[in-house]
Amino acid sequence: MRNSKSNIINISDKTMDQEDRFLQQLFDGDAIADNGFSAQLEKRIKRQLAIRRFSLPGAILVGGAIALGPLIQMLGSTTDWVAEVVPAIDPGLLAATTAGGSLPAVTVLSLAAALVGAALLIPQLLND
Repeated sequence: MRNSKSNIINISDKTMDQEDRFLQQLFDGDAIADNGFSAQLEKRIKRQLAIRRFSLPGAILVGGAIALGPLIQMLGSTTDWVAEVVPAIDPGLLAATTAGGSLPAVTVLSLAAALVGAALLIPQLLND
């Protein structure tokens, strides 16, 4: 039967000094019985990490959903303002509506850009 240790571990065993061997003997012993305290502590830490990991993206989604209506109104009024300020721009181009007739084309494009940005940002936030 082959030795289960790799050569790297064998080399490191040979380079250990007396303090390293003492520490290895200390940690090689059996675990101390703690009546499930360690398991409870690990569970609590994992729960807190999950809450921290999902609270910021959740708050962003809720805040974004709440701000969506005012954002659409703001973008709609911006197109009206641009049409008044810059008369050289064809008002028919800025006021072009979607099939439903309620949202200007600029607003739809801005909303789509915001959604694409959120779709790219959320996975990064979840990984952090």
